[in-house]
Amino acid sequence: MKLKLTGAGFENYTGQMGVVFFENGLSKYDVMPNDAIRIASTIGAVWENGDPANLGAIHTQNLMTPAPDIRQQSGLELLHSITGHAHLNADQVQQHSDQVASLTTGVEKQESTAKKAEPKYTQEALEKIADESGIAGLREIAAEFNVKGNSIATLIKAIMNAQE
Repeated sequence: MKLKLTGAGFENYTGQMGVVFFENGLSKYDVMPNDAIRIASTIGAVWENGDPANLGAIHTQNLMTPAPDIRQQSGLELLHSITGHAHLNADQVQQHSDQVASLTTGVEKQESTAKKAEPKYTQEALEKIADESGIAGLREIAAEFNVKGNSIATLIKAIMNAQE
């Protein structure tokens, strides 16, 4: 679609602007949307039918299009709307259901068998080490967990958090 310049002083512009040639303020040839947006944002332009040629108009057009209501769709309809496949046979659906079921049961088993690791050092033990050997002793322990700090309280807190 052709582009018409609307900026002050450019209504009757004849010449080249980027890759677009204008004659009396109207492009000679169809203009790509990216070029139209660029020109419209700097000078001001509309499409030859009068529609605005700016990025805001494109987003406004998208805002006027309602999103599909997926709450009312069945699983196959939703899959079709996402993937674009019109035909799914029963074997494909069953195979997909079996894959999902096997993946979810494996996750449940892993969650139930996973135990929370016991912390190696308690806060009381770290405080005792700090009393006996000072911040140097805590820094040796902190090196195991790859944490750093510049005070005893900061190191104890960092070590406790690293053990979780």
